[in-house]
Amino acid sequence: MKQQLLAAAIAALVAACSSAPLSERRFADLLVDIHTVDGVLSDPRVSPGGEREKYMYYTGVFQKHGVTREQFDSCVHYYSAQPDRYDRVYDRVLRVLEGRDTANILVWRELTREDTVNLLPPLRVNRRDTLLAHYIYYGHAIIDTLHAVAVSQQTVYPDTLRLDDLNPRYDISLDNLQPGRYEMRLRVFLDSTDTGKNNRIAPRFISLAGDTLFPRPVNIYPDASPRDHAWSFYLQDTTRGHLRLRLIESDSLDRPAARRSGWITNIAIYRKYLPPKEAERVIEQQQLWQRER
Repeated sequence: MKQQLLAAAIAALVAACSSAPLSERRFADLLVDIHTVDGVLSDPRVSPGGEREKYMYYTGVFQKHGVTREQFDSCVHYYSAQPDRYDRVYDRVLRVLEGRDTANILVWRELTREDTVNLLPPLRVNRRDTLLAHYIYYGHAIIDTLHAVAVSQQTVYPDTLRLDDLNPRYDISLDNLQPGRYEMRLRVFLDSTDTGKNNRIAPRFISLAGDTLFPRPVNIYPDASPRDHAWSFYLQDTTRGHLRLRLIESDSLDRPAARRSGWITNIAIYRKYLPPKEAERVIEQQQLWQRER
């Protein structure tokens, strides 16, 4: 009796699978979406919530292609029983997935093309220069030699900026900025004799009409060792496309008694790409800080 039931079940299965519910092309397209869902659900950042939610992901794929889960299982059985046809199906699946990956990589490279480009412009630095000696003659004898020291300005791409009485600050200007997230990184050392009050990095984004947007400043304290600092701001449009920044800004640096000693290095300004959802989150945080300021 059991053998008869088994034979009947096999006959029914063979009859059900004698023809595929989907052509090779349609089955391959379905498998592409199935593997895409597999990839999404394997990402640790994705939390579907449970087996029921995962089941709904795949159900949505079946509905998109107009098949039931049973028909999908029947296709898998049908094509796996014919290795040549199954290989053709999976060759197509792999070509589509590899092409999609290549396209995504190319798009990502274009979007992130400027992520590693340092936008820092050349800066003006004050230098002490010793002038040529001027000789004072009395008759044929040299009475004295005078050496004069003058201050000149040089424009350099900085590696290290010295903070002293000659260069108490450095001004940075970037114009015609495009929308995106702007980040600045630098390493600062201010020795314990620094008398500036409220030392900070305080960028300003300014429009041609003078309208100014103030991102959150970064405080810098005199420290016993160098310390890394960074700020970032997402510029939504080109209305305020001009960045003005002073290194290092202080409330009391213009007073004669205030002095500064230290250095700045590893300076870089980047325009980073953010995916749309992440950009929306950052902009919302910025707007919240602006309202509470």
